[in-house]
Amino acid sequence: MTSTLFVLALLRTTLAFGPVGPWSESNGTEDGGGKCSCEAFLPGSTFPVGELVLLEEMAMQINHKLEMEMSKISSMVVVVTKLERYNKNLVLVTRREYINIQLKLEECEKRHNEIFNPNIGS
Repeated sequence: MTSTLFVLALLRTTLAFGPVGPWSESNGTEDGGGKCSCEAFLPGSTFPVGELVLLEEMAMQINHKLEMEMSKISSMVVVVTKLERYNKNLVLVTRREYINIQLKLEECEKRHNEIFNPNIGS
């Protein structure tokens, strides 16, 4: 119990002296509830504009490459769609030709049977 009181007393005295280290330039206020709100001024607070410009240029390059790839993909989709339609049409044409050939074959078989196997006297 005594050690806890000692630690609390030590912390209070540390807080009473204020911030230490790189945060030494600070401006703070305490409200009635014992809460402190502070504004801290960090050393070396310059904004890295050069790095931001480089990042922005890289983002633009990546965006341009992405747009190029997307246009390639969309043109590939168009080509694939055309090929699928062509294949479907080709299949339909092939089916029609097959049906026509099958009908002609049946007609030829019928004539063949009439010529070589005449049905005489029935």
